[in-house]
Amino acid sequence: MPRTSSTDKGDGDSAAEKEERLPEFKTPLEYYLHRLGALLSETYSIATVDLTSHPLPEERSRIWFIGSKDSGFSAEQWKSAIQKLHAVSLALPRHHLRAFFDKFGVTGGLSAEKKKEKTAWHKEASYAKFFAAAWQKAATAKRVGDQPIERSGRPSAQVALQDCSPWMQANIDVYQAILDQLRVEDAAAGCKDQDMFPVADVSQATNRGYANLTGTWGTLCTSTKAVNFSNFQHLGGKGMLSVLGFDVAEIKTVGVGETAMSDLAGNGMSFTQLSQVLLPMLLRCV
Repeated sequence: MPRTSSTDKGDGDSAAEKEERLPEFKTPLEYYLHRLGALLSETYSIATVDLTSHPLPEERSRIWFIGSKDSGFSAEQWKSAIQKLHAVSLALPRHHLRAFFDKFGVTGGLSAEKKKEKTAWHKEASYAKFFAAAWQKAATAKRVGDQPIERSGRPSAQVALQDCSPWMQANIDVYQAILDQLRVEDAAAGCKDQDMFPVADVSQATNRGYANLTGTWGTLCTSTKAVNFSNFQHLGGKGMLSVLGFDVAEIKTVGVGETAMSDLAGNGMSFTQLSQVLLPMLLRCV
């Protein structure tokens, strides 16, 4: 990490002298801990703990900063309690995305055309432009080969996807090729075809968007469009919240649409991590 610049003013030191005094930090985390320690160490003990969302299918890990001013329950003691709970969760069997799609999968409505093309050939021309760009990104990232399959064999040729925008159709077609390549690689590694569950986030650029066959998920974003390529259902807002561990059957969603729930999930935190961090503190307060 670059040296940090001082915000002090009027002390008469030159910029070079200030630069010389500042310590080097190898990571942003080191800097954050340094600053928190400088600001809070007289009142709080501080620690960090790295957690996953296991046994939920979301794979995104997070670093939690915890601080305690209770001398009888230091941040390190709190961290130890969290880690014990996390160890229990890691021993549990992992939930598979298939169950979430079976319950919350949505058919249609992936991405309607914002502006209707004048004619079918106008739409096809737009598709060709978007497909070429999406394929080039994926090929540059070595996620697909050199040549795509014929237009008639791509997913967007199906009736179920005809209402999608040309951009979405192009992205879906390229992600299908990405998943096909993953399938070949996994089969070569000994994975059985019936164990593969093809999903991808078709809202993201094809050079970096999430795609896998393992039944897990990476990071949920507010824009995420997680698609099951077995039937082209996507996971709506309720499904995304459920992947984070929330019991959506118990959540009152009157007046809250699927888009708003997707935003909540994209800005949310998994229930497993949240409960592991808060439970030791709440038990301390009882």
